[in-house]
Amino acid sequence: MQQQQLDIQGSSDGFRLDRAEIFNWGTFNGRVWTIVANGETTLMTGDVGSGKSSAGDALQTLLVPPRKVAYNKAADEAARERTVASYVRGQFSNNIDEETKKAKPVFLRGTNTYSTILAVFRNGNLKEVITLVQVLWIRNEGESPQRLYIVGEKDLGVESHFTGFETIAELKRRLDSDSAIHLHDSFEKYSKHFCRLMGIPGDQALSLFCHTMSMKQVPNLTTFIRDFMLDEGNTPAVVDEVIEGFDSLSEAHEAVAKAQKKIELLQPVDEEATKLHEYLQTVAHRAKLLEAVRPYYASLNIDLIEKRIEILEGENSRAKEKLSGLLAESAYLREKAEETRNSIVDAGGGRITAIESELERLALSKQQKKDAYAEFSTACVSLGMSPPETETIFREICTKSAEIVADLDRLKHE
Repeated sequence: MQQQQLDIQGSSDGFRLDRAEIFNWGTFNGRVWTIVANGETTLMTGDVGSGKSSAGDALQTLLVPPRKVAYNKAADEAARERTVASYVRGQFSNNIDEETKKAKPVFLRGTNTYSTILAVFRNGNLKEVITLVQVLWIRNEGESPQRLYIVGEKDLGVESHFTGFETIAELKRRLDSDSAIHLHDSFEKYSKHFCRLMGIPGDQALSLFCHTMSMKQVPNLTTFIRDFMLDEGNTPAVVDEVIEGFDSLSEAHEAVAKAQKKIELLQPVDEEATKLHEYLQTVAHRAKLLEAVRPYYASLNIDLIEKRIEILEGENSRAKEKLSGLLAESAYLREKAEETRNSIVDAGGGRITAIESELERLALSKQQKKDAYAEFSTACVSLGMSPPETETIFREICTKSAEIVADLDRLKHE
């Protein structure tokens, strides 16, 4: 059998045959045989018995329901003895049994093998690929072949996907793991699946394909078109369906009109409900703002208090330093006064001049201490305390100052 692409310009729309692969189908035995069409119109030529009809019957098996398949239609009526079982077993001849004198078929394969038919269709415009596969096998001698129908939404191959398995169950488990491969147990489910993917409207197109496969002539063109290209006429049922549909549309129209009227009546309610919803949202937002006011001002007040505490701590530190200086100076002056009194008692006139100088120095120191005392008194007043008039009062003020500092520290940490 030879394959040749014809130089015929045609539409490339829709799904077109890209290639077909055949394994253990008829006399195509032992390896994968490939027909490459590349979506073009392809002519197969060859001698009698080269496998042209077998290849066509393989494609017909993929696309036509089993009950409608008619194998080897190009042959005479007497030569149409091919069946799915004969293709799966690889029947290639008949021998005459010497005892019964009846023809006995001769097969290339036994019942422990399987056959695979695969066709890849491509849609160049949609950039989509659909692969149709059927795996066929015979369990026992004399039984009809079992079939596994597969629709792949990607490019599949016999060598890459349908070899290297021991049982059909193992093959199913392997194929089930791929989400782009779908298994079916009947031709009806399988055909509905690939017809939906390829955009085939119904069984009429597949029926036409079945009857045009390998046909030699059309006895009556009018009858052929009426039977296989036109849908069956069903005018009374269509009229009844139209009347029923009109009644349904009338009821639907009345329902739509009532619904529109209700919508018009409820429109003001919907608008008021929208306004109410917006108002409630505004109220809720303002309530949240009111809840946040007190914490916000409290945070501001905390900042002011902390700054005030910092200022008072600084003033208190300075006051303590001045107070310590005044106490030291006061002790020093008392010591010097005692020395002066002792000197007056023990020394003579020259000592008086020294005493006068010392008195001047002490007067200056006294004035400085008065200034320091005045500043300390101001600090006491700012703290809400009376200026000290005695050392005892001064020490009490120091104690109170320490307590104030401790309270400030506690407030700061709280």
